[in-house]
Amino acid sequence: MLVPHPIPYQGSKRILASAILSFFPSYVERLVEPFAGSGALSLAAVASKRAENFHLNDVNESLVRLWQEILERPQTLADGYETLWRR
Repeated sequence: MLVPHPIPYQGSKRILASAILSFFPSYVERLVEPFAGSGALSLAAVASKRAENFHLNDVNESLVRLWQEILERPQTLADGYETLWRR
């Protein structure tokens, strides 16, 4: 399953995410993604309802905060972007 990514980039695990998740249990309460980058595994886990909570880690702290918003409050984030766009 390919999940749309708001910030795709080279080196992302997005194409391999389904294959990687096939080695995970069918459901986990918390998914820890230590090298989050594009957040591909977390997004795939959200899309397939395989995890309830997420912990993303990456050297780029601003990127991690953005992914947390995307995963935890996508509608709020989208509404905020729409407001900015219309201004």
